[in-house]
Amino acid sequence: MLTKQPIESANLFHHIAPNSLESIRQSVKKYLFKKGALVIEHCCTKNNFLYIVSGLAKLFKSTPNGDEIILDVLSNGQYCGEQFIFQDKEDTYAIQALSDLDILTLPLNAMLALP
Repeated sequence: MLTKQPIESANLFHHIAPNSLESIRQSVKKYLFKKGALVIEHCCTKNNFLYIVSGLAKLFKSTPNGDEIILDVLSNGQYCGEQFIFQDKEDTYAIQALSDLDILTLPLNAMLALP
C-alpha cells in the first residue's frame, strides 16, 4: 500500500473513496523547480491541478502591454487549478517559482475521470 501523499491532505480530496485515491496516487507527478523558473505558462494552467509541497510560487497574468499582475502567492500545502474542475473557465495564469519549489501535479482529466 502506498503511503499518504501530501496531495491527499488537500481539502478537495478529504471525502474521496479509497479506490479513487489510489487512482489519484497513480496519476500524480512530482517536479522540482529552481528559483525563478517558469513552472506553468499561461496556456497550460487549465490542464493540471498543482499542489505545493514546499517553496513559494507566484500566480500571475501578463497584460498586453507587458505588465505583470500578481494574482496570488502560494506556499507549502496550498494548491491551484481546482476551479477548472468545476467550471469551464477561459481564465488562465502563469506560475513562477519564487524559491526552489517542490510540487505535485495531477492532470485534470484524471480527476474528471474518477468514479
